Amino acid sequence: MESEITLSHKYQGMIVGAAIGDALGMPVENLSHQEIKERYGFIQYYLKPDRRSKLSFLKPGQYTDDTQLMIATIRGLTKYQHHGLDSLVTELLSSKPSLRGAGQATWTALNRLQEVGPKESGVEKAEGAGAMTRVAPLAVLAYKKSDLGYELLVEDATSITHKSDIAKASVFLYGRILTNLLNSFIDLKSENSLKNFADAYSKESTKDSSSVVLLKQKIRNLPSALTMTDENFVEKFGTSGSVSDVLPAALYCFLKSPLNFEESIFRSVNLGGDADTIAFVTGQLSGTYNGIENIPHYLINKLENNQQLKQYSLDLYREVHS
Repeated sequence: MESEITLSHKYQGMIVGAAIGDALGMPVENLSHQEIKERYGFIQYYLKPDRRSKLSFLKPGQYTDDTQLMIATIRGLTKYQHHGLDSLVTELLSSKPSLRGAGQATWTALNRLQEVGPKESGVEKAEGAGAMTRVAPLAVLAYKKSDLGYELLVEDATSITHKSDIAKASVFLYGRILTNLLNSFIDLKSENSLKNFADAYSKESTKDSSSVVLLKQKIRNLPSALTMTDENFVEKFGTSGSVSDVLPAALYCFLKSPLNFEESIFRSVNLGGDADTIAFVTGQLSGTYNGIENIPHYLINKLENNQQLKQYSLDLYREVHS
């Protein structure tokens, strides 16, 4: 029973931690590391966006499309009698009118989705991290079920918005990382274990595209990057919205302080660039590894819809482990 409770706490950490990162990073999205430092010093709290921002209508503690689309995936998996592309499409379309700050590839795809269907809606060359964050709950379910049908569903769900090789590869890679964090298959307590972690998720295949190779090379180089300053990391690795920047940056922030959610999440917000997505992924990694009980209450209590997010996470937990 104790392990079951711990696992449910990890699911709550996975969903709530992601939303916290999204909300913390939302006001400074697209500001550089230096601009954040000059304007805010070091961010350790929820902020209201600048009046010039496209998200200026949001309040401190509110999240963006990254969290909204993740919720749509969870609802698509838990509200219906079966797991299929049709239910995921229904929930994506129902979330569209209220989306906050979605990227160009996502908007383009969602605008086409109802007209041409999920097989044709995706953007061919889109390499942003939006698909990875959106499809992650389904990827976790697919790893648990270990069934080809679920793998194909992950591919189809990813292709609704992003059709590039790196988008699909990142969803499977990220799903595997989250699954192993959920099941405590990852030890991050020593320098050697960090190297093993990087090696495990950076093995290249002859089928990898150049973009996928770049992503895996960055992950393989993370153990040495952990000795860098944040400024040097930003300069050498980048913090753009591409998945080849977002996932390594989030892993860097998480692995710098794997047992400390606060330290990881604040580092991610202050890196700059695609701050809300990098912080979303960092919060998801750290929240999954440490569980919701190790996320500070003040960050949870001031987060939009925090109780509903906990319920979504428990719904997902039951769906995956039923």
